[in-house]
Amino acid sequence: MVNLGGGCFLVLTRINDGTTFRQFVFDPSIDSNWHDIGSTNFTTGSANNEAPPWLSFINYQGVGIVACYYTRRDTTPPQLNVIFGLAKDLLTDSSKWLSGIINIQNYPSGYTRSGYQSFYHPINQFKGIGCCFECSSSYSYPKIVFTPESDMVNILNTLMP
Repeated sequence: MVNLGGGCFLVLTRINDGTTFRQFVFDPSIDSNWHDIGSTNFTTGSANNEAPPWLSFINYQGVGIVACYYTRRDTTPPQLNVIFGLAKDLLTDSSKWLSGIINIQNYPSGYTRSGYQSFYHPINQFKGIGCCFECSSSYSYPKIVFTPESDMVNILNTLMP
């Protein structure tokens, strides 16, 4: 769940037997209920194999942006990805996630249950610092990762043309 400001919240949940997340929003200007606004427009992986997403809110020069970090366990090797969307658009439309998914890192071969990431965006910067876990059959260990800096200019141009 992520706080979008103004009492509004956005939640993404895994769909059993699905390959996307389900998006729910709470907007007190509409009513006091959660609303299911549909499946996201990006693929999260094979059915029943997704790790939970991590959502971060970035207030970039007064523009609310949501970053969704998630692990694709169905790829070889598994991938840690991020996708962005404008908060105002995501409140009403689950298909408004940016079309470009950014790969942050590939997990080493043999790490089949990787994921469970968390991210922090210092002072509302686009560049996030995160922690994820690489898990083999015998152990798990944390790994520090960063949102790639080189893609941020293109993301800003796409989100705010």
